[in-house]
Amino acid sequence: MDNHRRKPWYAQPLPRVCAALRTSPEGLCDAEAAERLNQNGPNELRGKPPKSLLHMLREQLLDPMVLILLGAALLSAILREWTEAIVIFTIVVVNAFIGIVQEKKAQSSLEALRRMSTPTARVLRQGEESLIPAR
Repeated sequence: MDNHRRKPWYAQPLPRVCAALRTSPEGLCDAEAAERLNQNGPNELRGKPPKSLLHMLREQLLDPMVLILLGAALLSAILREWTEAIVIFTIVVVNAFIGIVQEKKAQSSLEALRRMSTPTARVLRQGEESLIPAR
């Protein structure tokens, strides 16, 4: 069947796992752990940089429904229906403003949640079990 597939870590013998990860059943020493952290960086996902206001505005204005409304405003202006054109354009501007404000609030809420949740990891260092920040 799928005998060519690699076994998961938990299904392999301990000596093979320790050799592959360059460790021992007692765990890493503090110096080796610090060296690996320095070499590989923290254990966390890279976050995307926050969107700029200009990028959010562009996304708001390129929405298909907003483009239809802008087309209707343009058509109203061409037909010299100034009141309708101004009302439609005002609705588009207010909608974009509300969308940007909501997106900024969502970004700040997610960032606050990310800062609040600090998961820990149980590690084995020189034969001693301890809890450290997971990053």
